[in-house]
Amino acid sequence: MSRQHKIKPGAAAGRGDSRLYILISRKVCDSARGLRPSARQSGTQDKATCPARSRTERPPDGRGPVKQGDEGKAAADFAAKKKKRIFDSQKTLPHPTMARVIFLTDFSEAYARGLLTGIARYAKEQQQGWSLIRLPLSIREKSGIEAVVEWALKMRADAVIGQFYNTDNVELFRRNGIIAIAQDFKRRFASIPNITAPHATAGRICADYFLKKGFRHFAFYGTHDIEWVDERRTGFRDAIRAANASYTFSELLNRTGNDLWYYDSSQLASWLESLPKPVAIMACDDNHAYHITEACHQAEGGG
Repeated sequence: MSRQHKIKPGAAAGRGDSRLYILISRKVCDSARGLRPSARQSGTQDKATCPARSRTERPPDGRGPVKQGDEGKAAADFAAKKKKRIFDSQKTLPHPTMARVIFLTDFSEAYARGLLTGIARYAKEQQQGWSLIRLPLSIREKSGIEAVVEWALKMRADAVIGQFYNTDNVELFRRNGIIAIAQDFKRRFASIPNITAPHATAGRICADYFLKKGFRHFAFYGTHDIEWVDERRTGFRDAIRAANASYTFSELLNRTGNDLWYYDSSQLASWLESLPKPVAIMACDDNHAYHITEACHQAEGGG
């Protein structure tokens, strides 16, 4: 019964071991060492053919002798060839050069964190080596899109995914060999790809949920001049009107410029009080939903 000896690929190169066998049987090992069956049982060996004292030795692939001192190189070459055969047999290629992707977004929002998580999961599933870098929005706010391009060049970034204003000169990325992809933020771009979603469908789903609950009064709270907000509002409103023309629909849209965090709490509270009750309200996103809960809390004397 032959036993097998396993040595990790490359181990011989690190230790300078003259025996370059990666996976061979005891029978082959005995033959290579020049052991006779009787000598193996008695523990003696033929010194003339002992590999530990021999001037040359045949590597495991059988391609000629290896001179002493070249064992490390031979082991490394053999390990590399074996690794290539494994990759070829599995039809798997080594990881490509690591891509560097910059995220220019607001990571305090659940949407941005979910976007980062999804891209990281995709890179892992595709066995891609990506370096994901967060870049604070304050760089763009203080120094403009030119500063973002400068940072991307310093980091040797391959792509930038971010919140861009429609006044930003995103063409600068292309001129510098950097891919730019716009997150849904204000208005979509025609010159670069946009990350978006079926927002009108989201509005219809929300309306259907409230309709099944038996509501007859509806309202929408959001922001002016943002494309994805308009699409959610339209889907929500049209689904309600299609269900029953007698149902009421109201809306409050802020005009806040670039500051999406600011809102007039007194105006919001007055609007909420004016709505017929019970009312089902769709907020365009988590931030606006928080505005509503805060306004209701303040109206009840909580702040």
